[in-house]
Formats: sequence, structure tokens, C-alpha cells
Amino acid sequence: MIKTKLAATVTAVAMAAGMGIIGMAAAPTASAQEELPTYRCEVVDLQDLPRATGYDCQAVGAPEQGPIFGEFRIQGWFGETVTCEVIRPFSGIAELPDQVTGFNCHVEEGGI
Repeated sequence: MIKTKLAATVTAVAMAAGMGIIGMAAAPTASAQEELPTYRCEVVDLQDLPRATGYDCQAVGAPEQGPIFGEFRIQGWFGETVTCEVIRPFSGIAELPDQVTGFNCHVEEGGI
């Protein structure tokens, strides 16, 4: 009986590990700031907050063209950083390398 339960447990753990479930649960959680798709831009215009626009940008884990779905970050070379959140149906539009625009953005703490 004990061997059967042990075998079942080992099998379940192996299946969960194969699906990545254990790795996700056991992995240390990084801050959301590190995980967000990011645009690094030469210039960031914050004059129309909550709308923010970055110009001459590079994508880091973010789409280069079209609508942006989900939370993302725009970083400027001079330390200005905003996080843009979802407003239906999407949170921004990327037209790289020219510009990226976020619709519901706020300045991150220490971001200016």
C-alpha cells in the first residue's frame, strides 16, 4: 500500500514537473516590474498623462507593431519610467521604432 501511494506521488510529481507546474510554484517570484514587457525610448512624453508616448524606441519582450495587450512599461534614457495598464480593449499601440503610446499610464515610484 505504501509503495503504491509513493509510486502515485512520484508519478504525479513527474507529470507536474513535465508540465512546468512545479517550476512555477517553486520559482522565486520576481517583482512585476522586472517581468513587464518594456519599451526603451530616447524621449518619453508625459505631458498628457495618463497617456504617455515614447519616441525612437526598442522593444524588450514587447510587440514592435500593433496593439499592446496587458501591462507594459515605457522607459526613457533619463530615468523617466511609466507603467501602462489595460483599458479595454488594449493598453497601448506600438509603431516601432518611431513610437509607442500607452493609454492608462502612471509614473513609477522613483521613475522621474
